[in-house]
Amino acid sequence: MEHVWITLIFILTTIGLLGLSWTFYRLYQQGKNWFKSPMEWVNIFSLILSLILSYFAISTIYKLIFKCFAGLHCSASQSGEMIFLSQFAVILIVYEIILFVLSFCCKKLY
Repeated sequence: MEHVWITLIFILTTIGLLGLSWTFYRLYQQGKNWFKSPMEWVNIFSLILSLILSYFAISTIYKLIFKCFAGLHCSASQSGEMIFLSQFAVILIVYEIILFVLSFCCKKLY
């Protein structure tokens, strides 16, 4: 059972690393959707949610990860950055689920 948790942490860490660039791509997409139709509540909510996620990524994850890559003090343990990236991956997955549900509801309601 321990191998399952270790594998899950490695998978979430990989998603977290990929999510660092995916976050800003999604912000670009939501901004483009907002310019197409700025008065729809779904586009406004999606853009605000994307801005919050991007700010969270810049203010916490980038600072911690790149400080460690630069050779400075990383965390108390060797797996500290993996834990941060795994948490960010979970937040990113929840964010994508929320955007999917919003777009699905918008298509069904309108």
